[in-house]
Amino acid sequence: MNDSYTAKKDAIKELIECGKSPLYFIKKYAKIQHPLRGLITFDTFSYQDDLLQGFINHRFNIVLKSRQVGVTTLVGAYIAWFLLFHRDKNVLCIAIKQDVAKNIIRVVRTIFKNLPKWLQDLTKITIDNRQSIELSNGSRVKATTTVSDAGRSEAVSLLIVDETAHIKKFDEVWVGLWPTLSTGGRSILFSTPNGTGNLFHKLYSQAQNNENLFNCRFGTYINPSNPEEIYDDRLMWWVKPGNDDAWFKNETMGKSPREIAQEYGCSFVASGETFIFPEDIVRLEAEVKEPIEKTNFDRNLWIWKYPTKGAMYLIACDISRGDSRDFSAFHVLRIDTKIEQVAEYRGKITPDILGFVLVETSKKFNNAIIAVENNGGWSGQTILRIRELNHPFMYYTSKKRGEFVDPYYAQYAQRGNYNDYAEPGYAITPINRLPILAKMEQYVRMKHIDIYSSRLVDEFRTFAWNNSKPEAQRGYHDDLVMSLAGGLWIREESFMAFRSDGINKMLLENITNESTSTFNAENFNYNSNNLHQRGRIKEFIKDQNRIIIGTGESETIDWLLDPRSKISLG
Repeated sequence: MNDSYTAKKDAIKELIECGKSPLYFIKKYAKIQHPLRGLITFDTFSYQDDLLQGFINHRFNIVLKSRQVGVTTLVGAYIAWFLLFHRDKNVLCIAIKQDVAKNIIRVVRTIFKNLPKWLQDLTKITIDNRQSIELSNGSRVKATTTVSDAGRSEAVSLLIVDETAHIKKFDEVWVGLWPTLSTGGRSILFSTPNGTGNLFHKLYSQAQNNENLFNCRFGTYINPSNPEEIYDDRLMWWVKPGNDDAWFKNETMGKSPREIAQEYGCSFVASGETFIFPEDIVRLEAEVKEPIEKTNFDRNLWIWKYPTKGAMYLIACDISRGDSRDFSAFHVLRIDTKIEQVAEYRGKITPDILGFVLVETSKKFNNAIIAVENNGGWSGQTILRIRELNHPFMYYTSKKRGEFVDPYYAQYAQRGNYNDYAEPGYAITPINRLPILAKMEQYVRMKHIDIYSSRLVDEFRTFAWNNSKPEAQRGYHDDLVMSLAGGLWIREESFMAFRSDGINKMLLENITNESTSTFNAENFNYNSNNLHQRGRIKEFIKDQNRIIIGTGESETIDWLLDPRSKISLG
């Protein structure tokens, strides 16, 4: 009798210990299927212990991870503990594929069916199928693939989302799921990265800055092969014992840099389909500078360098209504040397007020030419305001040929009928949009422009390929990107011949720029040529700075774009 009493007392004590600590329960009683060793006790690694502690301490957790570090298995074990020691709990698991969803259920089932009998007697499995398990204590787990109405009709005690970054339109799914957690539910989102701009990236970035309720830090981890590589907000491939350099080399053999960044590098930028290539974005991030002045009434005009006497500047502007989702934006570029971003504006102001800001900025920067993207709409109000202020330094193009027209001639030489042959601003059309953007990519990649703006780099991170069209990802902006692309295109198409040193004029006599003009864009089939691959962009733009001289020979004028080139003037 005493032995029976002691055994029962010990069982109760053990039961209490298991209920208090998922780590204790998992390490002592959970068994999992190993691909080579079969059924084994789940002896967790230290980083997995950190994750479990985070799941207990925080309602909302988000995990950026590498592949093959055992997070899915650990989450399955945590679910088993959660169901076994809690009554009437509803766990919903969402995965990108049905097989992945079923795998989580399989982990839970394996643990339940291999528990000691006294733990199995705690509660019984009443429903057991491939996608759900329900216990006699009223708790249940259901696994599903992603649909927009997943979880909408039921309160969720614990939400698990596997490979969150790879779920299409997860922002729509999340809108339906978030209210189901309002009664005290918990959530664990975990994923390898999949570029920037998606909801997983957004939630993770906010968690890093303590801007939402999610926890993304579980412990501090040091790369055994490189002690200077330290992270506390992600699980790299090397956190798992046994994953050494030889393992990594074998696992990544034959994979592209993008695949490696996505599956093993925990890199949002390098894993995505950004238009500006990841290594260039990383370089630009390192070159970002704080502006020396934030001015204008809204402090959104950022200045990095004040005007230099005699320098030539260009202002390229993208206009919005002022009260909509988009911003009005413009760059001030120095164009008589290596291209340099010296100032930038992005804000929500009305188009007519923007005209005042543009004129004042132009006057400040040596009467810089103002180039407004004129695709109709709200740009007309800005242009009208600039004219009312009698500011002549505005960019004009020929209506018939789309070529640059001297501002003074456009406004005054035939003032009564200038609209017959010239119009203010420039147009980005479906025909020239991709070549204009490709030219911007070339400037960035070849380091022919100095960029200092964190706001612009942020837009580069989320300006990505959507099928065959580069554009801002949903919920993000491209106002600074498009205004920069327009400015660089105008500089190339219209200002190359106006260098103060006169070299251009001398060399460009008796030559044609037909092979470099973006107005021949209709002859290039972008989709069929798969331009969005890096090699195709290089192939398209490699001849953009090549000209045909009077003898019929081909010459490159790359050296004209880069003032660092060593040119002898005799």
